[in-house]
Amino acid sequence: FEEAKDFSDFFFHSFRRSIMASAVRHALRRSTGLTGLARVANPQEVLTSVYQQTLVALQQFPKDSKYRQSVEAHVTDRMAMLNTADSIDTFESLVGNGQVEEIIVQAEGELELTKKMADWKPWEALEEKPSATQWMWPPA
Repeated sequence: FEEAKDFSDFFFHSFRRSIMASAVRHALRRSTGLTGLARVANPQEVLTSVYQQTLVALQQFPKDSKYRQSVEAHVTDRMAMLNTADSIDTFESLVGNGQVEEIIVQAEGELELTKKMADWKPWEALEEKPSATQWMWPPA
């Protein structure tokens, strides 16, 4: 039992040091290295906020809306990755889509699109019926 306690203490402290080292590495990163994209000091908080706002905005959509289902699944997956990753570096690796600052820009873009889609209401019936040949090629 004593050995298990020593191992768990060792593991906990090693894990904690690893997280702290990663947080320090991210905090010491002076820039993203990408022109026009500033480093974000608190990326986890920013992403969590944007993802939560997106999920709230999606509540305006019908539950059977494909857009709502797709974006909810995407955001929920990203939030799970963010919450389970032991560091921002790990999160970036899990997502595999650039630096966390780029992921934030993408998430903010999706939030803005979600707000526009809510205004546009694409789930409603068309005001005019499309012609029968609208989707035929070559055009009639």
